[in-house]
Amino acid sequence: MLIVLAVLVALINAVSLIAPTSSASAAGTCGTYCQNISSDRVTLAKQIGSYVANGTFEATQPGGPKNDLYNNEILPVAQSGDAPGCEVDTRVLQTMVIVVKKFGSLKINDLNRKCPTMGHSYPCSEFEGSLHCVNPSLAMDFGAVGGITVNGINNQSHVLLNFLDTFVPTGTTAGQGPCKDTGVQRGWTFTHITKQVADACTHQHFDFSSTNAPLAIGASASGYVISSQVNTGRLWSITNKKAATNYPVGVAAGTSPAIAPLGDGKFVTAFQAAGGALWTIDSAGAATTFPVGMKAGTSPAIIPTSGGGYVVAVQANTGKLWTITNTKAATAFDVGMMAGTDPSITAVGSGYVVAVQTNTGALWSVTNTKAATAFPVGMKAGTSPAITSTANGGYVIAFQTNTGDLWSITNTKAATAFPIGMKAGTSPAILRTTSGYVVAVQTNTGALWTITGDKAATAFPVGMAAGTSPSIAAVGDGYVVAVQTNTNDLWSINDEKAATAFPVGMKAGTSPAILSR
Repeated sequence: MLIVLAVLVALINAVSLIAPTSSASAAGTCGTYCQNISSDRVTLAKQIGSYVANGTFEATQPGGPKNDLYNNEILPVAQSGDAPGCEVDTRVLQTMVIVVKKFGSLKINDLNRKCPTMGHSYPCSEFEGSLHCVNPSLAMDFGAVGGITVNGINNQSHVLLNFLDTFVPTGTTAGQGPCKDTGVQRGWTFTHITKQVADACTHQHFDFSSTNAPLAIGASASGYVISSQVNTGRLWSITNKKAATNYPVGVAAGTSPAIAPLGDGKFVTAFQAAGGALWTIDSAGAATTFPVGMKAGTSPAIIPTSGGGYVVAVQANTGKLWTITNTKAATAFDVGMMAGTDPSITAVGSGYVVAVQTNTGALWSVTNTKAATAFPVGMKAGTSPAITSTANGGYVIAFQTNTGDLWSITNTKAATAFPIGMKAGTSPAILRTTSGYVVAVQTNTGALWTITGDKAATAFPVGMAAGTSPSIAAVGDGYVVAVQTNTNDLWSINDEKAATAFPVGMKAGTSPAILSR
């Protein structure tokens, strides 16, 4: 029987769709918002472009046409490179991406006033001493974050500066100088924001004019690690360089592991042990047993939390949904799950959302506060949903419908039907990307396919084992998918169709889990 534990679960920090890398320790207290941030200007500009497309980013100077700053100073980078005289410091681009990830939306009021392809409300000929009058621009003016205006003295400005202070280098400058009741007079103190400039109290000025140091962020992942149940019934992990670890633990028949990062290149794997209990084991081999019995034939889902912790979602042996943290603080949800199906979990805001197929065959989501959403869609028997967060602070779920087709649906119940039939008994995997999301599936022909939110599909020359599902992770500027092939071997394949065959035979009917690092 499931042992009843305390139902208080610590709130967790939001986690981006992309897993932390081996350099995650560089992200400091900014956490997952600052992990996997590109240093490539084109990639950053394209990412900002995706935010413009979904309405979460705007860069417009006071009195200018909408997005004139974006169209003249950021869009050209995405298309062909910097326009002469219109450059923006890479750290500025990175900061804007990070702020959107954290707050869900951002409005910028000023960037590079030297840009000759547009007229400026405050031209450098009149304001030559402005920190916006350098090329590339080292300064940006925030107008609003998370839909709330910032003016250098209000509470949202303080919230923004506190967050920026977690990843900017020492010597960074912020406004707003001699405003009435300024931040200094309010007693605001920061660790890395050490300079202040005078400016009008109509925005929040921010610049890197006094420091050449990089941001304390994690770079894009270049490798990955896969956890799987091998054909001996044991748990193994293996890296992209084929460095393997054989763990002295048995995994329950017909179940698959889940994997999450712990920072500094470390990771933790959750699985149903051979006796039916939930276990985790980290990359150093340290195991934790939880007093939670799992339903036979089901598998856990796991995400990291702040401070190197994690939270696991399971179908308990009562058939109900439970979550439990690394400290064994558990939450029991009054949600019955369909036999043989698994939950999926993602971090949203300061908490999490779990997607499940209920015991009625419907798709539901439920938050850590037990707020539930029932979606008007039926799911295929024996399949499980996949969930990821979105840039606007919501989430999207991919699933196999009761007609055998792939669908996605957002937290606002906006649904997308994809022209892909899925193999019976298989489930999709979903990955948040800079432009939306990508879903990996086993199609009804037994082949691996991926498809983006705008329905751009890729067919891979990989046959998958019956009853198994893919796993997907962001690596570099693309992604890698892990599968059990139709020969029962473990393979990975990237978005450019470069495949790796691993010397690992997998247990029939089980699926691998992949994590970028």
